[in-house]
Amino acid sequence: MSKSSKIIWAVVLILVLVAASIVLVVYFKKRTGSDNNAEVEYALEDFQYNTEKLAIKAMDEINADLFGATIKGNDGEKVAVTATLVEGSKVGGGEISVKLSATGKGGVKKEKTITGIKVYAEPVVEYYDTMTFIRENNMISNGLFGAGAKDSFGQSIETTTTIIKGDKQVGNTLQIKISATDPAGNCREEVFEVDVWGEHYYRVAADGKYAVDGEYLYFGEYPQTIKAEGVDIIGETPDDRGRYLGNDGFYYAKVESATVYSEDSPCSFSNGTIVTAEETYYFKFEPIKWRIVEVDSTEENKVMLLCESIIDNKFYDTAQPYNNSYKDSEIRDWLNNVHAGSFYMDAFAENEKNHIIDRVVDNSAASTGIDPNDNASANTTDNIFLFSFKEVSNTEYGFNNDTAFGAYYQLTADKLRERKVSDYSLANGAFCVREESSATYRNGIWWTRSPWNYEGKTSALAVQANGSTKPWIIDLKASGVVPALWLDLDAYKGA
Repeated sequence: MSKSSKIIWAVVLILVLVAASIVLVVYFKKRTGSDNNAEVEYALEDFQYNTEKLAIKAMDEINADLFGATIKGNDGEKVAVTATLVEGSKVGGGEISVKLSATGKGGVKKEKTITGIKVYAEPVVEYYDTMTFIRENNMISNGLFGAGAKDSFGQSIETTTTIIKGDKQVGNTLQIKISATDPAGNCREEVFEVDVWGEHYYRVAADGKYAVDGEYLYFGEYPQTIKAEGVDIIGETPDDRGRYLGNDGFYYAKVESATVYSEDSPCSFSNGTIVTAEETYYFKFEPIKWRIVEVDSTEENKVMLLCESIIDNKFYDTAQPYNNSYKDSEIRDWLNNVHAGSFYMDAFAENEKNHIIDRVVDNSAASTGIDPNDNASANTTDNIFLFSFKEVSNTEYGFNNDTAFGAYYQLTADKLRERKVSDYSLANGAFCVREESSATYRNGIWWTRSPWNYEGKTSALAVQANGSTKPWIIDLKASGVVPALWLDLDAYKGA
């Protein structure tokens, strides 16, 4: 082989070796993932977390799981994540920032701060917590109970009101649940009980529980108890019955300038506050409690009712010269007239008025307990009336007929004739026994319709705080009103 050929073959061999070296280098680069210039550095990828998790509960523990936070290294392996509160306070109504942190291989760190996270405590649920009964025809709804709820940021949230126990039938007691859930999942429930009343009246036994044949019933409404401190009156204009709506869903009567029986010895309302002259007060319209004192002998569906409290106080009459005729009296007119401000108009809704029975009222001398009695008036036909001496001494009604001082129209004390004075009456100047130690505490005086036979016509018989009776000057407003009426029960079958 010539010298030149040897040189050519040597060059070829060198080229082959170089090519083989290049191939081997490329091969090993692929196998090792590296090159001669630099190695790939370890790093952490981005945090993965629930980006919509911007509301938490105040009781929640701050950790990675709460936000579903995870992270991996670029080698594909997961790395532990910690979550730390870095700004704000974890209380209801607060807003916080949370920092996510992770440390990977070789101490490589990564952080991410999530801002604008709202913290929710338990929602606040509001409802008419003084409501003790509903009518059978009421629909169970948020509106019926004034139910609503707000979250920790004062925003209204969806509220539901449901019956969880009992059937909506007259005489039953229902268990009601009001519930609300806020954006963080906090749930608040309020459970309470209400009785189911008939559409027009509710009949009860002496213990106050529903009874089909109970001797008491609730019928009509009238202002009685002073407004609770937490109740606000909505609006300044009363409805056509003179009632103002409260934010508890009940109606109230306004006494713009209170009158007191005695400024030196004032009485207290049922909430313990002293009645103050010329103050403005509101009184809650509440069902009127009556006792069934007589059942019509020919029609058992018709009953006579006597109010169980001194519901209001009025002058018997203020005419000058004095005139104690019941037929012509101011108090009879106030009980029966069909103008706004009368008892008949204020106490009863239209559908209730339809079932009050007009009756002939006996105003004879015999009914007054003084016979002859020149001041006795002609009989009247009335919707509402006052009891006479004859009726407040009727033993068939449960009253005693014992008399004192040799005067047969002056009855002795009788517990059944005693009546408590309503808060509303106190603010209108009614007398009441103010000594808490007295057995007759908060009892008052109430009119009968029976005139005294004194020729000056100045007095009518009144029941005293202990249930006795005696003549009372007719232009004294301190005496109260205990109304009576006849009611048709059949009008409310099923109620």
